[in-house]
Amino acid sequence: MASISGMLPDDCSVLRDGNRVESQAIDLVPGDILYIKSGNKLPADVRFIEVSSDAKFDRSILTGESQPIPGSIDFTDKNYLETNNIGMQGTHCISGSAIGITVSTGDSTVFGKIARLTSTPKTGMTPLQKEILRFIIIICSLMIFFNIVVIICWGAWLRKSHPNWINVAGLIVDVVTVAVAFIPEGLPIALTASLTITANIMKKNQVLCKSLKTVETLGAVSVICSDKTGTLTKATFIN
Repeated sequence: MASISGMLPDDCSVLRDGNRVESQAIDLVPGDILYIKSGNKLPADVRFIEVSSDAKFDRSILTGESQPIPGSIDFTDKNYLETNNIGMQGTHCISGSAIGITVSTGDSTVFGKIARLTSTPKTGMTPLQKEILRFIIIICSLMIFFNIVVIICWGAWLRKSHPNWINVAGLIVDVVTVAVAFIPEGLPIALTASLTITANIMKKNQVLCKSLKTVETLGAVSVICSDKTGTLTKATFIN
């Protein structure tokens, strides 16, 4: 809950031991009865059990919907984000009043899950990074193989048949030379140039990428979902 504690309202009105009391929002637990009035920011996800006829909630912070949503005690949609009988943490009550049962708090709320996803370090590699890693593994394997061949040839043949031709210092130089010869020095330049060209093409088509890594990642996407504001919400990648 620490990741979103700074986004919670300081106090909220809850039912405790049969009495309506003011409590710290961070102390809420699932099952608490929460009293909501106009101007309140919801401190948790709640299921409405009583709403006034003029109760409306602003969900624009989560859904981008500019129009307020009327509150309801009845189920209106299978989608948790769309149904009117659920009030979500971080949204505002702009009119009326309501009473609800707390169903999720902290990182378990919709807002908390989004905050956790945005703060979680990204793991895994992009498709291009996987291809580069595979290429590097192949190059390193060949480099090690040929170095072993050079060392075996020197130890089994040259050191005995031609002892004055290559000494130990010369062998070390030869091994290092073989290793350096396998380094793909032009690879970073080639990758950067190709991604830059692709980014320029995407820019001409009014697609703006924040990083070159994003350019090659989009090339492996089969499905892109975005909301009405154009914010990317989900991408499905080809395996």
